[in-house]
Amino acid sequence: MQVKESYKFLTEIIIAILVVFLAVFYGFYYKINDLKDANRAERTSINLIKLRIALEEYYKLTGTYPDLTRSNVRNNLSLLDFEAENGLKISFAKIYGKNEISFTESTKKLKNNNEIYDISNFEVGTMNGGWNYNFKEKTGEIHANLPENAYGQNIIWYKE
Repeated sequence: MQVKESYKFLTEIIIAILVVFLAVFYGFYYKINDLKDANRAERTSINLIKLRIALEEYYKLTGTYPDLTRSNVRNNLSLLDFEAENGLKISFAKIYGKNEISFTESTKKLKNNNEIYDISNFEVGTMNGGWNYNFKEKTGEIHANLPENAYGQNIIWYKE
């Protein structure tokens, strides 16, 4: 009789340990996912800031914003090289520090994307990643083309 009670007690202890282990595991799992999402939001914000700085620097040097929406430009920024009247070559790639546009970070539903969309009403973007850029109106305004709260940070990306 005591052996049965010992097995029963041991089984209850094992089950209790498993329940605690699973609760801790799920807690860490969700906390790790929250940290990953926060990192993605931060990298996307940093990429956006770098783009804006490069656009403004290019504008200061050329008097115009580059056409990031042109075919193949997002993956080959050297296509935007500008030659000033004095023969000086101005390179958006050099100003930006790389030869391709950075990606918006992936989400649970979206993949990394560096597509550039020419858009003037940022509230009506496709929200499928990449960047919304107002080139037609020559404003140089650019935003991440992401749905609100894409990374669980309560960021409204078309306003960011």
